Amino acid sequence: MALPPNEVFDMDITDEGWLETPTTFVKLGTLNFEDIEIGLNEDSVIGEAASDGTVDYSKKVLKWWKRARIKRFIKYA
Repeated sequence: MALPPNEVFDMDITDEGWLETPTTFVKLGTLNFEDIEIGLNEDSVIGEAASDGTVDYSKKVLKWWKRARIKRFIKYA
């Protein structure tokens, strides 16, 4: 079921998309948020919710994830 475009108000910022057909996913690895906090020397990882209901927060979250370069913390299966 596709959502109307206005339901994803921050899609221009997050580059989100929707899969509308059955899709098989393959687990590549895991992320441990405690490891990320230690690795980044931060008290907490920014909230997982991408938007928190506002476009401004979406921008803040995306900027944080890009700066953190999270891919380096993936533990591949």
